[in-house]
Amino acid sequence: MPLGPLETEQEWLDDSHYRIERGNSCWVEGRCRLSNAYLYDVEIADAVQRRLTNINFATHWREQSTLWLTLQRRFIYVQGCVAPGFDKRSFFTELAKTADVERVIDDTTNDPHAAQLPYRTLADPDKPVLNPGN
Repeated sequence: MPLGPLETEQEWLDDSHYRIERGNSCWVEGRCRLSNAYLYDVEIADAVQRRLTNINFATHWREQSTLWLTLQRRFIYVQGCVAPGFDKRSFFTELAKTADVERVIDDTTNDPHAAQLPYRTLADPDKPVLNPGN
């Protein structure tokens, strides 16, 4: 099972400058309608639920995957397992069309027993990951 958005206090502190800078600079430059990237997350969460329902007819993601989505600062992190024949390209392209989403990050695998996974797990949160956040 993916670890999801859990992080240590040190990881949170290490990332704090980036979080502040990224949200403010977009608004100051006039590229974003809200002054903080986190302010988009609630709206994006609602839109993602509708989008996932809509794209299931074309991608069959519910039948071919077990996914954990984390929404953070206009990014969607997708973690979990997908069937070997699952069309990830179509799924991620369609998911990226969600309003106000800046980036969709593919941290999925088709082998949950691989030596390295693209995400941290609850079972072994300190184990190194394979190409995190691609």
